[in-house]
Order: sequence, then C-alpha cells, then structure tokens
Amino acid sequence: MKEKLKVGLDFGTSNSAIATIENNRVRIFETKEGQPTQPSSIFIRVDGYVSVGNQAIEDFQDQEQHTDEYHFIPSIKPGLSVDYYDGNVLRSKKTIVNGRFLTRFFPVEELGGSLIADLKKRAEIAAGVETESVVFGRPVYFSEDEQLDQKAQDRLESAAKQAGFREIQFVLEPVAAALYYERYFSTGEPHKIFVFDFGGGTLDVSVLNFNDSQTAGEALTIDKLSKTVLGSHGVDLGGTDFDKDIFEDMFLKYFGSNVTYGKKELPMPAHFYHNITEWHLQEHREKNRTFEFLRSIANDSNCSDREAVSRLITLVEDQQVYSILRKIEFVKTQLSANGTRQIRHNHRNIHIDELLSRKRFEAIVRSRIALIQECVDDCLKKAQISPQEIDVVLKVGGSSNNFFVDEMLRRIFPGHIRGTDVFTSVVSGLAVAAESLSD
Repeated sequence: MKEKLKVGLDFGTSNSAIATIENNRVRIFETKEGQPTQPSSIFIRVDGYVSVGNQAIEDFQDQEQHTDEYHFIPSIKPGLSVDYYDGNVLRSKKTIVNGRFLTRFFPVEELGGSLIADLKKRAEIAAGVETESVVFGRPVYFSEDEQLDQKAQDRLESAAKQAGFREIQFVLEPVAAALYYERYFSTGEPHKIFVFDFGGGTLDVSVLNFNDSQTAGEALTIDKLSKTVLGSHGVDLGGTDFDKDIFEDMFLKYFGSNVTYGKKELPMPAHFYHNITEWHLQEHREKNRTFEFLRSIANDSNCSDREAVSRLITLVEDQQVYSILRKIEFVKTQLSANGTRQIRHNHRNIHIDELLSRKRFEAIVRSRIALIQECVDDCLKKAQISPQEIDVVLKVGGSSNNFFVDEMLRRIFPGHIRGTDVFTSVVSGLAVAAESLSD
C-alpha cells in the first residue's frame, strides 16, 4: 500500500504551485498546459459554477460563460487579511427562486478552498495516491496588524481543510527557498544566506545561518530549520503594486479622475480611484451604489467629460482593470532589455495606446524602491549582521527580476548573487519541509 503523499503548496498572489519529493528529487505537479505554476485566479457565477487558474481566465474572457451574474477574482490571497472582506455576493438578474432573484454568497474560505482543491486533485491524479498532509508557504506578514495577520493564516488553514487537507503546517516563504537551496545547491561549507523573495503581492527577506553544528549534515526538519533563522522582515509590496502604480499614473485621467460634475463643479470622489484596482474585493451593495452614482454623472449635462465617465463605467462593469494590468505587467518586464514599450488595450469605448519608458517607470515607482531598500536594511539589523558577512544571496519571486532590484542587490551584496528558479524555489522548499510531516 502506497504511503499518502506529502506536499508543499505555494499559495501565491499571482501564481500557485504544488510539489512533493520523489526519489530524493523535487517533483512539481504541472498544469495541463505543462506549466509548473498556475494563476491564482477564480471565476464564479451565481448558479454556483466555480473555475480556477487558467480556466478561470478563459471563462472570464469567454462571453458564453457569462450566462448570468459572474465575478472574476484575479487573486484571492490579498483578501485574506482584509477585515471587511468576507467573500463575494452575486445576485441573479434573471433566475427567481421562491419569488426572489437567486442570490449566492461565496465565502473567502470557500473561494480559497476551490483553488487549493484543484491543486490537490492535480497532485493526487499525477501521483496516483491521496494527500492529506501539506506545508503551506506564508509571507513574513500577511498584514502588519497582528490580529489581521493571524486572521489571514486562519482563513488559509480553513480553506485547506475545506479542500481536504488534515495535517497543515506553515513555513515562511523565504525560509522555504533557503531550505531548497541548502538541500540541492549548498557546498556543505558553513555559510549565511540572505533570501530576497519578491513576488506578486509581498516582499519577504530572511537571513539564515547554516554554520550551526546542530544542522550540519542532517536532514532539516521544520523545527530545526527555524533555529537557522537569524532574522526576517517583510512589507506589503509586490510586483502587482508596480502595475497598479503605472495604471494610476498613466490612465486615471483617461477614466475621469479629473472630471467635475454638477452646477458646483464638484470633483470626482478620490476614494473611488484609490480602490479601483481592488474592484474584485468590493462588496456587492457598494458596487451597485457606485454604478448608480457613475451613471448619474454620465447623464449630467454639467459633467466636464461625460465620455471619460462612460469609459470608467465600462472599465468597472466589464472588469477590464485586470486585463489592462496584465498588459502593463508584460510591457514592464520587457523594459529591462528595451528602453520603451507600448501599452495597448481596446475594449468597447476604451482605447489605450500609450508609451512606457524605463525612465518613466523608475520615476513612478521611486518611492517603492526606497521601501525595498529599507526592508533589506531592517532585516539585516534584525539579524545583527552586515552585508559583508552574507555568503549567498538568493533571488526568489518573479518581481526580483526587475532591473532596479537586481542593480540594488548587486550594489549591496557584490559577487554573492546565486541563481535558482525564481518561480519555483519556494514550492520546492515547501516540498522538502513536507517530508518531515508525520505519517
């Protein structure tokens, strides 16, 4: 009888992955498209239909799937630590049950559980054996608020239980990446590792000391691994924030942020634009009030730019923010090799064709760059160690490939950057950690 599978699961902001150790090697369970990771996206419809990953994106883009009220969630992870967000409510416009339009509530734990269950099922089918034991990665801070941080982990644990996991443990994501490096790339010499894990939603850094004789030459369990950590730090900042910064800097005026309306020439409410890139987390009644408000302005003869407001209605009603952000992300990643790139997006009355240069990108995110530097410095202070004492620097997470990040790390830690797979180092380390779980 086969032993039950033990897996590591990287529940990421942009992408998620699941892996195990098989014959002393990491096995990442690939998607049907042959990819090691899948988007952390979810598509829901009021009739109860739910899809995740690449299928969720396809459903969102397929008009035939929009048979009734639907909602697309680019990433559920940021919602875990949001106090006011408990899930999403959908209300049908055509299906009546017991004299009322059908309404369905999708709790955040259920939504997260759908994504986790899909990953779990993929692993079980590929391995031919069930799994009930999992090690999840988690950021250093889901939230700087201690209660919200714990709430986020509790929600993730609840989602994992709904997906069928029974034994659940958590390891800091940068620590997992260090464990992977230590298992498969270390020379065995005493060394100190600085992990720079910059993903889609969070920046997490850790310093680990593998000089301790208690860990030398031994398999590292989760408990032993914790003893190697000299210090960790994290901030609520990820690559998706860069995309949102670019969107807000370049396109908010196109969508009416400077519009005035009414006889008193009132300005558009600023708070609406602050939340526009998090539209998928908005409460149902709040969205309805927003649409009513926007339509009244679009019909106001005193509105300074009714077309801009009309574009804004299309943007939020058709959930086009996500599509534009994806195009921004693609263009952003090309700026390392090319000085300028064009951002293009066409949908109904929305027609975007704007040039993004490397110089403008750096100017837009300048304050973010300072925050990254501060996070690195704070971690080194917590670990009571200088950059010169670091032997190995691991870059982890897709956002660590940004040109200014690479330049910063090479300036702080010259000659110590080591390469592993930036997209799968965390899930590989979590798989290694899962080996130590009880049978």
